[in-house]
Amino acid sequence: MSNTLQRIISIFLYILLAIGVVYTIIFYAGNKVPGTAGTPFEEPVVTGQMLKLSFVYFIIAAVVALIFPLIFVITHPGKAKYALIGIVIFAVIILVGYSLGSSAPVETTEVISTRGLKLVDAGLKTMIIMIALAFLGIFYSEISSIFR
Repeated sequence: MSNTLQRIISIFLYILLAIGVVYTIIFYAGNKVPGTAGTPFEEPVVTGQMLKLSFVYFIIAAVVALIFPLIFVITHPGKAKYALIGIVIFAVIILVGYSLGSSAPVETTEVISTRGLKLVDAGLKTMIIMIALAFLGIFYSEISSIFR
């Protein structure tokens, strides 16, 4: 990456950081919506703007998270197979979580479809599998480093 591009990106990131810091200070120390001050439902005036800013930051992060890996795969096609292997493993874990998921009804205040229940349970099972794999990886790494 060229020095000029790095400088532009750094300036852009500092500007985003400064905007976030200013909004955070205003959020916690600024005015409250009239009628909510001093109540348990106290709401800062900038809540809506802060949510919009968060959405903009999310979009920027998502675009960057999609573009830079694509550029890397295009510039280094030989290393793309490792990325594809990771994607396939991740997809298999999601499919295992979905197959283990249940659509059994639960008591809630709102009606949830069986498909929604299945997807939520699949997400929970996938998260449990990923956490278990992370702990196994950490355990293996620590044990193998002892015997080296």
